[in-house]
Amino acid sequence: MSSTPHDKNFAISVTEHPVLELIGIRIRTTMQTCADDCPALWQETFSPWMHHLYPNGNCPSWGASSAYDAATGRFDYRALVRAPEGQPIPEALHSFTLPAGLYAQCQLTSIAEIHTAYHYLYSRWLPSQTGYIGLEDAVSFEYYPPDFMQTGHLSIFIPVTLR
Repeated sequence: MSSTPHDKNFAISVTEHPVLELIGIRIRTTMQTCADDCPALWQETFSPWMHHLYPNGNCPSWGASSAYDAATGRFDYRALVRAPEGQPIPEALHSFTLPAGLYAQCQLTSIAEIHTAYHYLYSRWLPSQTGYIGLEDAVSFEYYPPDFMQTGHLSIFIPVTLR
């Protein structure tokens, strides 16, 4: 029997995450187009800024989703990095605060798993929880460590609270 893209189980941990002050670029996308829109934002628009801000490369980055509209499937997606110390923030980039809080974390071995992992977290893991509930109007995010381009490893975080 073949597996469907949404039947993989992921190891989930719940962790406190600190507040982060970041800078980046925002797009408004939809659940239907995000698989194309978000990679295009990173590769075509934000990557040149990352290389400008961090010419030595290998800087951590974050992708944050917020302002989800269930009626339309539209949401804001941001590609983000920390502002380099001692450098002015380019006018094309905006500040964004990634809120502190309790998050369910899922570690991935490949970006190819991202949609399956989000589906698992929201459709299978959260409904099965007796100790946690999801926060609907909060920010979820991806964390891309400095070695992401070499390893492909990343983590996704969805906001939760105790029941």
